[in-house]
Amino acid sequence: MIQRDATKINIPALTGLRTIAAYFVFLYHYAPSEAVIGRFIYGIFRELHIGVTIFFVLSGFLITIRYYATTKISLPWLIGYFKNRFARIYPVFFCTMAATLIVQGNQHPISCLLNLTMTGGFLNNNYLAIPQAWSLTVEECFYMSAPFIFFIARKSKGLILSLVTVYLIGAVLIGLGLNEPGYFENISQAMLRTYFGRGFEFFCGIYLGLFVLKNNNSKVLSRSGVAIFTYLGVAGIFIVTVLLSMIAAKINNTALSHPVGIFLNNFILPPCIAVLIYGLVSERTSLGKFLSLRIMVFLGKSSYTFYLLHVGILSGILLKYTPINNIELFVLINLISMAIYVVFEEPMQKFIKNMKLKFITN
Repeated sequence: MIQRDATKINIPALTGLRTIAAYFVFLYHYAPSEAVIGRFIYGIFRELHIGVTIFFVLSGFLITIRYYATTKISLPWLIGYFKNRFARIYPVFFCTMAATLIVQGNQHPISCLLNLTMTGGFLNNNYLAIPQAWSLTVEECFYMSAPFIFFIARKSKGLILSLVTVYLIGAVLIGLGLNEPGYFENISQAMLRTYFGRGFEFFCGIYLGLFVLKNNNSKVLSRSGVAIFTYLGVAGIFIVTVLLSMIAAKINNTALSHPVGIFLNNFILPPCIAVLIYGLVSERTSLGKFLSLRIMVFLGKSSYTFYLLHVGILSGILLKYTPINNIELFVLINLISMAIYVVFEEPMQKFIKNMKLKFITN
C-alpha cells in the first residue's frame, strides 16, 4: 500500500515485479523448444521481451514518485540526482562491461568508449559487448531528461509537450542518421532501441506517478473489495503478448520485426503495465503479496545484475564449457547475481550515495 509521504514510497511488490520482468527476458532468450512446451506457450515465451517494457514503465513511475516534487534545475540538485542514478546503475555495469571487453580482447577505443559510457545503444548490436546493454542507453537517456521533463510539467503543465519534444528530437536524429552505418540505421532500430522510440513507455510511468502523487490519500485506494486494476493490468499484458505471438507466428519471426508488433509493444502494452502497477500500489491482492515476499524482493534487488549477466561472456562460457542446461544456468546466474548484490552492488551504492561533495547542499 502507498504511504502518505509518496516521496519516501517503498512498495515491495514493485521490487518483486522487477524479478518477474528480468525472468521474462531470460525466458525470451532461453525459451525451451516448441516440441517441449507446445506451440502456444513457445509463442508466448518468444515475446517475453516485454520484460524490458515493464522495466521502462516502472522506471518512469518510480523516478517520478521520488523526484518530481523536489526537482530543481540547479547545479547542486542535479549533481545530487545524477550521483544517485550513477550509484544505482553504473558500478556493477562498469565492472561487468570492463570484464567483458577484456575477455573479448576488444582494443578498439571507440567501441570501448561507447560500451563503457552506456552510449553503445545508439549504434547497432555489432558495437555492443553486452547485447542487452542497448536498454541501458535508453534508461540513461531517460535519467538525463527526467529533471527537465518534471520542471516543464510543474511550470507549465507541459508533460504532453515534453513527450512531443522527445519524439520530434528523435525524428530529427533518425532523419539525419538513416542509412548511416550503425547510427540509427533504420526506423525499426530507432523505434525499438532508442529513447526516442521507447519514450512513451516512460511517460506512461510518469503519468501514473503524477496521478498517485496528486491523489496520495485514500482516493488512491480501490473503493471496492475487488482487485480491479491489478488483474485488469495482468489481463491486458497477457492479451497483448498473445497478439504479439500471433503476429510472430504469421510472419515466422519475432513480432518486433513487424510494424504492428512495434506499435503493440511501444504504445498499447505500456498503459496495461501502468494499470498493473497502479493495482499493486493501491490494492491488496494475492499477486501483490507474492511479489512482496522477502525472496521476491531480494531477487528484485539483484535483478539488475541478473539482467546484465544472463546473456554475455559469463553465460556463454558456462553453456559452452560446462554441462549445465538452461535451467541450471538460470539458477546459477541468480546465485551469482545475489552474491554480487550483497558483496559489491549494495555496498557500492551506499558508499557513492553517502559521498559528501563540497558543492552539494542538503
